[in-house]
Amino acid sequence: MVKKVNDKVSGMYLGRKVIPLQCIIHQESLCKSVLHVKHIVDPVVKAINYIRSKGLNHRQFLSFLADMESEPTHIIFYNSVRWLSLGKMLRRVWDIQKEILIFLEMKEASVDFQELMARIEFKCDFAYAVDLMEKLNELNVTL
Repeated sequence: MVKKVNDKVSGMYLGRKVIPLQCIIHQESLCKSVLHVKHIVDPVVKAINYIRSKGLNHRQFLSFLADMESEPTHIIFYNSVRWLSLGKMLRRVWDIQKEILIFLEMKEASVDFQELMARIEFKCDFAYAVDLMEKLNELNVTL
């Protein structure tokens, strides 16, 4: 397509060329793929999968959230194909992190999430990833 447009412009305006640019959405997607947030995403996804993978755990978690009168009433799966879900998932987990930690402790789950959330470095990285992914989502929606 770039070649055809370039040929058309060259035919209409002698000596002129089209400068091909990639779409900013693709650049944004590439930017997301080179960010090093795997050390954040993997433990969070494990915690979510523990809660969501079995119907009983999920129902108990929803009941627990209702008892705690928590604002977000559920957590969403992360889908790597639709990378915009990463920002939404991270935000939701960040908002109800205390409830998730209490629930995992009650269920005596052996997920790395509890140990990592006790570390200040992980919490800072987690907060940064949440903010960064939210801004990328916001940019993508406005485009």
